Amino acid sequence: SKSSSSNSNCSSKTAAASHNESETIFMLDLSCSMEGSCLEDAKKVLLLSLHHLPNGALFNVVCFGDSFEFLFPVSRAMSAASRAEAGRFVSRCRASWGTTNLWEPLSACMLFNEAAEDQQQQQTQTLLRNVCLISD
Repeated sequence: SKSSSSNSNCSSKTAAASHNESETIFMLDLSCSMEGSCLEDAKKVLLLSLHHLPNGALFNVVCFGDSFEFLFPVSRAMSAASRAEAGRFVSRCRASWGTTNLWEPLSACMLFNEAAEDQQQQQTQTLLRNVCLISD
């Protein structure tokens, strides 16, 4: 039917736009409350999400608790190499970062690349930034 055809066109345009015009930042809670199966389940969710990001999609991972740490200084395009690096980063994560301080890493995600020095970094400032919080 005509409506289903236009719906599928709309979906494919939206998917193409989101791939080319957005970045995804995954926030992984490493506070002490995440110890045990909570962290193992969270890691599985994060790794599965990374697996499903298409090549070329911009992404980053930030771990947080009392402090926070980004995987990359600037979001990178998904590739076999960046996916493997993210996997190694996630596998090393331990729930030993004290309490859950969400404000500082979330604020850093929103301000991420504001002080961009080169043109590629400046281009990421205009992207739609998706933040995926993984916590208990």
